[in-house]
Amino acid sequence: MRKISLYLDEAKDSGIVKNDMEMSKRLNVSDAAVSQWRTGKRTPNEDQAAALADLLGRPEIMAECAAARAKTPQGREIWERAAQLLHAATGNWRARRDSNARPLPSEGSTLSS
Repeated sequence: MRKISLYLDEAKDSGIVKNDMEMSKRLNVSDAAVSQWRTGKRTPNEDQAAALADLLGRPEIMAECAAARAKTPQGREIWERAAQLLHAATGNWRARRDSNARPLPSEGSTLSS
């Protein structure tokens, strides 16, 4: 499972936000909330995770946060697998988008046979 602090670092490193204070304003949470996420004392709730996922364009954050909040080992394992699948799926999509690859037929291509 990827720590939430790494996503927070990613937002700063990529220039989406300058610091944790700006992050808290963009996500409409307190500075203390971001600090607690960074230290691992707390995990973003569903709405906060959705805002962070949207900010970074990383839907797997939703599953990562759900895994951290899971009450059973089985629940945690399922959410961790979901996060891995989402990460792989969005990574593949980003790679195709960034390479300007031809769309697949399932992506609306009008290729004729």
